[in-house]
Amino acid sequence: MVRDSHAPRVYRDLDAAGELTARVRINYWSDHVDALGEVGLATNAGSDMVRVGAIKSYTDGSLGGRTARLSEPYADDPEETGQWVVDPEELRETVAAATDAGFQFTAHAIGDEAIAAVLDAYADTSRTDSGEARHRIEHVELADDEAIERLADTGVVASVQPNFLKWADEGGLYEDRLGAERTAETNRYREMLDAGVRLAFGSDGMPMDPLVGVHHAVNAPAAGQRLTITEALMVGTRVVATESTHAASTSSYRSSRSPVSAAPKCG
Repeated sequence: MVRDSHAPRVYRDLDAAGELTARVRINYWSDHVDALGEVGLATNAGSDMVRVGAIKSYTDGSLGGRTARLSEPYADDPEETGQWVVDPEELRETVAAATDAGFQFTAHAIGDEAIAAVLDAYADTSRTDSGEARHRIEHVELADDEAIERLADTGVVASVQPNFLKWADEGGLYEDRLGAERTAETNRYREMLDAGVRLAFGSDGMPMDPLVGVHHAVNAPAAGQRLTITEALMVGTRVVATESTHAASTSSYRSSRSPVSAAPKCG
């Protein structure tokens, strides 16, 4: 995601000079919608190497900071349920404006209340079909049963970071913040995949190594989190194969739900 950054120009200059060796999709912060529209840009505008991606917003914060928005209090702070970075009403307005202008949308949401708020915003205010537009939710760490069902039904992409499962071990960050029972309900990749949710593995830069994520997905502590090696490799690296474009929202995506329903993250 970019905001007040020269990165888009640098990428485009490198592309024009033939020096860019990786494809780049640029997600813009939500306050860029009007400016992008004024210059005639929308999702997928650009070259083969550098394209406009989604408009991005936030909902909540993080589990580590006890700011992810939860329906039940934190285990280590019974008075705290997190906070809104962008409240649901503002999110709905932003989704409406961005999708009306032709953009894919993606929103950071970690806690169960935040995930529900994003799904509500997509259902109620998106001017485009959420599945066809490949709208995304970033992180999706504490999705409940209803959220998983809604993700599967709508085709909204769960853009997730399996390396975060390093916090799911006994005595780890998740257990400190959520307790053992809710820790087992984080990052439910097995259950998501079985339900037909489109998963996209990324790293959030912690670190930028897809095999670290594959390792954690295969060796996750809870059965509902754990994928087979084949599934994890396909979800995590199919970016270089036939389904590389779905989560990134390009028209050449070819649907396949066998053996896995995966929509890897590009850029």
